[in-house]
Amino acid sequence: MTAAYVGVDVGTSAVKVAAFDGRGELLEALRRPMPELELHGDAAVQPLEACIEAVNDALRGLTLAEDRRRFVALTTQRDTALLSDAEGRPLTPLISWRDRREQRYGSIWNALAAEPATAVGQARAVRSLTSELSLRWTGRSAETVESLPRHLSGWAAERLDAVCGRTLQRPEMVELGTRVGPLAGGPPLHLTAGDKNCELLGNGVLRPGIAGLSLGSAVSLGVAVQGPRPRAAAGVVVTPAAFAGGWNVETGLPVGMQAERMWKEWLAGELTLEPTLLPGLWCLPFFAGALDRPSTPAALVGLSEQMSARDLFQAWAQGVVGELRRLRPALERAGGHAARQIVMSGGGLAASAWARLIADALRVSVVCRDDPWSGARGAVMAVLLSGDAEAASRFLEWSRTMPETSCEPDPDGADRADRYYATQDQLVQSIGDVFGRHDDR
Repeated sequence: MTAAYVGVDVGTSAVKVAAFDGRGELLEALRRPMPELELHGDAAVQPLEACIEAVNDALRGLTLAEDRRRFVALTTQRDTALLSDAEGRPLTPLISWRDRREQRYGSIWNALAAEPATAVGQARAVRSLTSELSLRWTGRSAETVESLPRHLSGWAAERLDAVCGRTLQRPEMVELGTRVGPLAGGPPLHLTAGDKNCELLGNGVLRPGIAGLSLGSAVSLGVAVQGPRPRAAAGVVVTPAAFAGGWNVETGLPVGMQAERMWKEWLAGELTLEPTLLPGLWCLPFFAGALDRPSTPAALVGLSEQMSARDLFQAWAQGVVGELRRLRPALERAGGHAARQIVMSGGGLAASAWARLIADALRVSVVCRDDPWSGARGAVMAVLLSGDAEAASRFLEWSRTMPETSCEPDPDGADRADRYYATQDQLVQSIGDVFGRHDDR
């Protein structure tokens, strides 16, 4: 009986579970919705038990026999936190960091401030979604360096202890791909990296010159590098990557809860993009500050009473592409190589119009890969890379056979994009001069 590997990709909006054979071929896959994010003041949270049940329900939905599952590889949204008491009982909902850049310490502090004083007073441990699932499934609260939330280490950990008035217990730190224990007598659980890192890995973003663009609830353009940690640069985030000795370097445009509410309230319905830039429309897509300018507000150029929801969406998309164009040099400097090709993913957003806008504005070849299970695939690959290079190589080769379409930059379109964004670059520069810059993260 052929053994299979199961990848579990727990994102903000959905959990995806996929089973692959030893060659990397998809055997079975399913998706379950996660509970919606809610606002507690300025903080974003999700009901913890509903999140856990969504993940468990997805795993239960697999029809693949238990004795065929060689292991389960877990990747989750990286920047989450919850407090628990001395007995391990959760005291808070699942707090999502959401990258509120105008508040230096992130929304976890706002969430703690919004919680009853008894929750902070009784807190004895802090975990993330990864270590909470690990604890419930195996009895061992564990985390990899590659999945440890940024705000639960270093100076941020010290600040959290100060807020709670004691040194909180942290998860056990293990190496990438570590087997932490069996799932209720079933296959062993292995821990990997954050969901964006695994998505890059599942899309084959491992070689110099290849970048990965994720068009999900957070927009990010990332590259993977090996060797020492790259120097942080304005406009980029550097985190441990989903393979040994590697780093993930990315620009990001997580637009936060404000944008999510805007799409629901203003932009209901199916919206499409024009494959070419529409003159007179442009939007700075900042709902929580730019990566290199934390105080930069959102700005819309060309707004009129006649503007439709579709026009507004087009303006936002053009602004996103403009920011990727503006921040790309900082990404490439930190990553140590130029991006000659971008592999684009993100479900329905990975459409031909996006590819055309990005290819022309960035003057780069864009590949749209039709693989909604790339995060789960990357989680499995991360485990294989940590202990079975030959199996990982076979897996990677299969990922390159996934259906894809490519879009090459059009010289005329690229010239038009250069002229279009030259004006906008001047506006961004003036905004940056007013609100200041951020030289390191």
